[in-house]
Amino acid sequence: MAATSLAAGSASAQIELGLSGYMQQWVGYANQDSVNGGDWDGTNTASDTEVHFDGSFTVDNGITIGVRVELEGNTSSDQIDASYLFIDGSFGRIEMGKEDSAQYKMQYAAPEVGIGLNSGDQTNWVTFDGIGGTSGVFLQPFGSTFVEVGSQDKARKVTYYTPRFAGFQVGASYAPTSESNSNGPFDRDQGIHDSFSFGANYVETFDSFDVAVSGGYGLAQNSDDGADDPSVWNLGLNVGFANFVFGGSYAQGKDDPFAGDNTGWDLGVSYGTGPWSVSLAWYHGERDGDGGTLLEADLDSYQFSGRYTLGPGIDLAGTLGFTNLDPQDGGEDNKAWYLVVGPNLEF
Repeated sequence: MAATSLAAGSASAQIELGLSGYMQQWVGYANQDSVNGGDWDGTNTASDTEVHFDGSFTVDNGITIGVRVELEGNTSSDQIDASYLFIDGSFGRIEMGKEDSAQYKMQYAAPEVGIGLNSGDQTNWVTFDGIGGTSGVFLQPFGSTFVEVGSQDKARKVTYYTPRFAGFQVGASYAPTSESNSNGPFDRDQGIHDSFSFGANYVETFDSFDVAVSGGYGLAQNSDDGADDPSVWNLGLNVGFANFVFGGSYAQGKDDPFAGDNTGWDLGVSYGTGPWSVSLAWYHGERDGDGGTLLEADLDSYQFSGRYTLGPGIDLAGTLGFTNLDPQDGGEDNKAWYLVVGPNLEF
């Protein structure tokens, strides 16, 4: 018993958690149409903060085992953003727990140095009330090519990544349930379950060119009455040359329980020199709607952004953007201009 106690104490002492994370604070002004009789013009603020707890240790055979827990810095319905264990070795990498899928994490898209264009950040400044809400803006192609099948946000899963060989890497994820937090058995006769997501990318340098290509596919079962099984796929490309990065991506989702059928793509370019970087990008999304409150609509966002590095981990960023929301069957359209600036810290 004494030997067991000493061994356990020694093992637990090999890993120490370190702190890292980021904080983004934004202030901005938006001028947009009157939607549903409301006055949506004016100044607003937004913030995004996470604190990360990371730790790992390497055993004698060279395998590294570690943990990562991401705590939201603002009160959230999903207070722990991610929580997973990872195992790294010559065989590749295994992740187990609450985290994004391989399809999501391996994607490339148009470069953007300000607020997120390909992540739904426009919703902090632009009202989507006229088109029936923001469904499909997050994790689905209507607003992002970083997608998850069934709009699952960090469902508990197991993911495997191969080693990178000659620039290529492949990943695969399996999530038995769409649940992120609660353990226990679940009824496969209800809702989204048994999701498979696959991702792959190729990253290489050719003389003065940097190239990154990605692709992914996800599918799941939906046991709700009358519901079809959802699927989603995406492609991405980045090419870097002489301080420029050109990029674009495409995604298509079918039978999503929250967004229906939807597609999206983006194009953009960025340039960086010294502490300065700028970007210009466009995102287009199309959503079929559900025939009810979620309306069929088109989304177009254009953003010109800049970023200046004040010091290690400290940036000042800003975005001048225009978003046009165009319902195709009823509803109210919205044309919105917005100017957003703020400090971004990584620690």
